[in-house]
Amino acid sequence: MSKDSLFINVNIFFIYISNQRYLKIFPGGIKYDWNRFISYTGVIIGLSFVGHGAQKLFGWFGGYGLKGTGGWFDSIGMKPGVTMALFAGLSELIGGALFALGLFTPLAGILIALTMLVAIVKVHGANGYWSTQNGYEYNLAILAVAIGVAITGAGQYSLDALLF
Repeated sequence: MSKDSLFINVNIFFIYISNQRYLKIFPGGIKYDWNRFISYTGVIIGLSFVGHGAQKLFGWFGGYGLKGTGGWFDSIGMKPGVTMALFAGLSELIGGALFALGLFTPLAGILIALTMLVAIVKVHGANGYWSTQNGYEYNLAILAVAIGVAITGAGQYSLDALLF
């Protein structure tokens, strides 16, 4: 086996980001535009959080609104429940909208990460890791994505890149 073929075989399993900001999965093969990947990630996570915020604030998308969510928050010891539901809903709605737009991305990432941290501590942490047992697995994954995008930036297809 030549040195080049060994490098290619090893490189097939090695994912890296090149200087051109492409995510390369196969040598000389499939290339993904890192900026598009980050933008799509921001839009998907961001719009999901806009929806969750709208559930808490307005009762949209099958949510319970401020009164219903506030009652549940009271029942788990987050008092005053309606005020805490308002803060959670605003964090999700505003953080999600900013994250989806790629605008003030570090702030958006912090809002989403803090929301997930509270969800882990107050709701899911006691249930263990796996989401199948209502654990914190999913919340931790979103927290990691939010922090990662907040640190790396929203990419060139974002309002941050356009304005700053």
